[in-house]
Amino acid sequence: MKRNVCLFLSILLIFGIAVFFASCDLSSLFNGSGSDTGGNGPIAPPDPGTGPIDPNDPPVAPNQTPFPIDYTIANMTQTAGNVTAVTITPNSGKSPGAVSNIRYNGNPTVPQTAGYYPVTFDVAAATGWNAASGLPAGTLIVTLPGGGNPPVVGGNQTSDGFI
Repeated sequence: MKRNVCLFLSILLIFGIAVFFASCDLSSLFNGSGSDTGGNGPIAPPDPGTGPIDPNDPPVAPNQTPFPIDYTIANMTQTAGNVTAVTITPNSGKSPGAVSNIRYNGNPTVPQTAGYYPVTFDVAAATGWNAASGLPAGTLIVTLPGGGNPPVVGGNQTSDGFI
């Protein structure tokens, strides 16, 4: 409480109002010691971001979050038995965070049988960018050897590809 009174009185002094109390030693406010007369030790400076906002400080932009549209995704149609990993690369000016954990229908193993596999991936945090996980990349289509799409589960596919 004594410190608060001293602070209030020092503010009054700054505005040219002289108020003196015998129980309050204002010298600690002017000699740089940073302690009050109660022997409590130095007054710690506030943590960054906890004090008043200085209008002269540059604005701090929040991190951006990556979206699937920020990436070029390739190798999304391949032939059964010869399937390689889908490639995912960031577009210019987008998150440089490492792409990892590419999954095909929830499985990290590249599928080799004909079918449709939803692809997801994660992106690591980078300067100015948040991390993201489970981003949808689209559907990997693994065609039958010799061409032709695999049958669609849950429907009858005609020769023209419609269900």
